Amino acid sequence: MSRHPVGLTGRQIENMSRLREVLGTRINLELDPTVKRELKNLSVHQTQDPRIQELTQRLSQDASSGASSHKVENGILYCKGKLQTYWRPYLPSHLETKVIKFVHCSLGHSWTDKCMAQIVTRSM
Repeated sequence: MSRHPVGLTGRQIENMSRLREVLGTRINLELDPTVKRELKNLSVHQTQDPRIQELTQRLSQDASSGASSHKVENGILYCKGKLQTYWRPYLPSHLETKVIKFVHCSLGHSWTDKCMAQIVTRSM
């Protein structure tokens, strides 16, 4: 907001600069409250995803195949890229859209690049 908005009286400017008046309205970001709850049960959701089931079975059959880039811990499949220093959980395909929308809304409806960077660099 400009310090000197055109067309407003001094009294109108003073009223707009009051914190209570400016922040009096609650903003609805349309966050889906079920996403966090579903991510707490990630191991259950991973068992429903065929791609993750296949990777988990291959990992359990041959512990040496991909041992440096994949691991199962507490029933959750994780992966780590060559240049990454932390493990990221695999996201089941049926949760991808929900997580992307959740991050998009929680960041104040940011652009695609910022949302994807947030998803890639953080574990929820």
